[in-house]
Amino acid sequence: MSIRVLSVVLNNFKNDTRVIKEGISLKKAGYNVKIIALHENGFPEKAIEHTLNVHRIKLATRSWAKIKPIQLIKYFEFILRVLFSYSKCADVIHCHDLNALPIGILSKLLTLGRVKVVYDAHEFETEVHGLSRSSKFLMRILEKLCIKFTDENIIPSRLAAEAYAEMYSIDPPEQVLNCPYYSKVEATSVLRDEFSIRDDQKIFLYQGILAQGRGIEILLDVFSKLESNDAIMIFMGFGPFEGMIKSYSKKYESIIFREAVSPDILHSYTASCDVGISFIEDTCLSYKYCMPNKLFEYLMAGLPVLVSARPLMQEIVEKESVGIVALSDDSAGFKNAIESIIDSDFDTMRNNVAKLRETKKFSWEKQEEKLLQIYQRLTC
Repeated sequence: MSIRVLSVVLNNFKNDTRVIKEGISLKKAGYNVKIIALHENGFPEKAIEHTLNVHRIKLATRSWAKIKPIQLIKYFEFILRVLFSYSKCADVIHCHDLNALPIGILSKLLTLGRVKVVYDAHEFETEVHGLSRSSKFLMRILEKLCIKFTDENIIPSRLAAEAYAEMYSIDPPEQVLNCPYYSKVEATSVLRDEFSIRDDQKIFLYQGILAQGRGIEILLDVFSKLESNDAIMIFMGFGPFEGMIKSYSKKYESIIFREAVSPDILHSYTASCDVGISFIEDTCLSYKYCMPNKLFEYLMAGLPVLVSARPLMQEIVEKESVGIVALSDDSAGFKNAIESIIDSDFDTMRNNVAKLRETKKFSWEKQEEKLLQIYQRLTC
């Protein structure tokens, strides 16, 4: 009988690429994988998605008010529903993020240790942007209590793994990056054609969530004041800053807003640009230690990158010579970086990106090997 893995995530699962890739990898390796997620209107409660068996829990309390005490009641309902309907039928519970971890720990205790627990922290969970002091304190207590009972711990950031080891006196969690599948994407002209961008203009791309902490306001400031028209900034995604970007795009030809596209065709849009921007502001430890998946998506699409000076991103860019690091998180720092990348030996930089891509070092196939080694230890 194959080992039964219950993969628990407190979102609707649809676009959670890390959960999807891990589930597919485990299924291919012979594990019986079931995804447990939150139900939202418009989504089926039970379905096969990405070849995975997905169950979305429809909360009886979902329509209740969205105030903190009520949100806590909804959370407890989710926990109880998973515990009593699913956990007894699992051998391993893979908990995505801290909010799912209590489910794994309670299941382990209720089954007297039969169920194994994998804690997959998608970022430095207690140090994320926007958390209040009291929230950080409570989350740190919860994580400290729970992590003593986990069997394996995973995190994308090496620096965050070192911090976890020091904070909780545990072995460093295994580093599994959220990289895309290997793909030799050919350059396209999709965005250049769509917006009639000249061949001699370099297209800078920001793709992803349009929200605070991603340097969007700084990028808008820089590209609205560029003296030359050698560079075009395209923002492609969705989020609270959408309206602001659209407003700038109406005033400045150097700024373009493009609605998000399906992940199935995203690579062709990414590959139609010249430079990928991964700007993470140093507003919290989670951001400081980050290894964002968009960095690897740009590199897989063949794009040199322009990144903020977060240690792990800077390490990759400088070691592999695949882009430019903005040395300060302000308009002057990014203006200098943009001018530097425009004036650099761009062909050499692109060749370095192509060579790095062929090593498959930052591909999901390499990360999959690490994931399966973790599960082999867990289930041997």
